[in-house]
Amino acid sequence: KLKPDGILAAHLSSRYLDLAPVAGASARDNGLAGLTRFSPGGKEKETGLFYAATIVTAFTRTEKGLDPFRQIKGWGAISIPPDFRTWTDSYTNILAAFRTSIPVLEREEDDSAPTKTAPAVKGE
Repeated sequence: KLKPDGILAAHLSSRYLDLAPVAGASARDNGLAGLTRFSPGGKEKETGLFYAATIVTAFTRTEKGLDPFRQIKGWGAISIPPDFRTWTDSYTNILAAFRTSIPVLEREEDDSAPTKTAPAVKGE
């Protein structure tokens, strides 16, 4: 059970599924407020190591509970298509969660390791 001032955070990164609307619709139907943040993948300057893109959501019982996240660059509203139906024990639609485009790994000219991940954007 989420405490009155509690925060539920979820790591929803997936190369093929857009899970933010799934989590957002469920939270909305349960009276929770939420925000999401996309962090693109990249290459660490000091070590040269690559890191993957991530999608994180935060849910609270009140809009005010999200204020600390709003002060951090990159946090925004969860995009839920108007016709998106909330998943339940008796209903899921995996096809609706598939991304409209698959993230692409771009390669440097020498075709070594990926340089970044391009996110798929799903309109409302």
